Parts: sequence; structure tokens; C-alpha cells
Amino acid sequence: MATHCKFCEKNGDFGPCTCGQAELIACAVQASCPECTAAHRFVGKFLSALLKTERAERSNSARQRLLLIFIAAIAAHKSALPNRGRYVFDILRDLDAFRPNEDFRASIREVLRSVPDRIFNGEFAQTLNQKIAEQKVELSLEKLGLVVADISTDQRAAVVEFLGNLVTATAAQPRGEKIRGSYSRSGRRITTLRGRQLGF
Repeated sequence: MATHCKFCEKNGDFGPCTCGQAELIACAVQASCPECTAAHRFVGKFLSALLKTERAERSNSARQRLLLIFIAAIAAHKSALPNRGRYVFDILRDLDAFRPNEDFRASIREVLRSVPDRIFNGEFAQTLNQKIAEQKVELSLEKLGLVVADISTDQRAAVVEFLGNLVTATAAQPRGEKIRGSYSRSGRRITTLRGRQLGF
């Protein structure tokens, strides 16, 4: 047992990480607290999904969306890359979703080998979750674009405020807890989390 977590420096008696994502994060033999183990599980599943995507044929493909999320999360934690930051971002800058599968996956794995293991902690998982939530809102806005364009300025502002609140709530909600929806007397959709009204 170790006296601190390798990934967040939290003090305690922690054993090796049991997240099941060691192939991607290289954490199996390193001491990990429960929070970082859960973070590895979440990040690892995201990385697996990214690596399984197929070569993009359009700009809004699944690969392109996941790649942009990954780059944004890494960029948000660039201070954790003091030695190899330039190398990592050179790879990411040249990488695009239209690359052949083999080349794309090799580049992602090179990034994973080049970043320090400790970057994938609870803070990184929270950032990744936030970026995922933000992109879901962007996709929703694209689908709602024509509708939003036809409503009044006041209504549009309410929609934007509502979606902003939804991003915050989605990123903060415990894993496995779903955001519930109900209707007000006027028939408007009201989205709630744990009974708190988030809508307008």
C-alpha cells in the first residue's frame, strides 16, 4: 500500500489502480485513490470510444466531435505538460479526423504515451465531462437553429440561459443519475435535476 495517490497526491493508504483501463492510461501498478480510479474508468471509456471511431467523411462526424473534446480537455490542463507540451500539441495540431484509421489511432496513442500519467485524475475527468456537455448543447443548438431564429429576442435569451444552466447541471451531476423532465401547467418543458428547476 502507498501513502499517497500517484495522480492527485491525496494522502492515504491506496493500492494499485483497478480501473480496467491500464492499456490506455498505464495506471495498473500505480497507487490510486477511489476518485482517481473512477476518473480513469471514465476517461478510459472516452478514449476507447475515440479510438474505435472510423475515418471521417464529414466535418461533424463522431470522430471529429470526440477529437475536439479531447484536444480541448488536454489544452485546459497544459500546465501539467511542462516538458513535452510542445511535442504533444504539435501532434494534435497536425491530427485531423480524415486521417486513415491506422495513422489516426497511432497518433492518439503517441499522445497518451507522451503525457504524464498523473494528468488523468479527477480534475481532468471533470474537464472532459464539461467539454462533452458543452458539445451536446452545441449540437442541440444546431438542431434548434431554425426554430431559435424564428422566436423573439426575449425568448431566445431565455433559451440560451436555460442551455447554459443545463450544461452546468449535466457536468455536475453524479454518474448514472439522469436529468428528468416534466411539464408546467402552460405545457412548457421544464428540465430538473434532483427536483431543482433549471428551466425558464
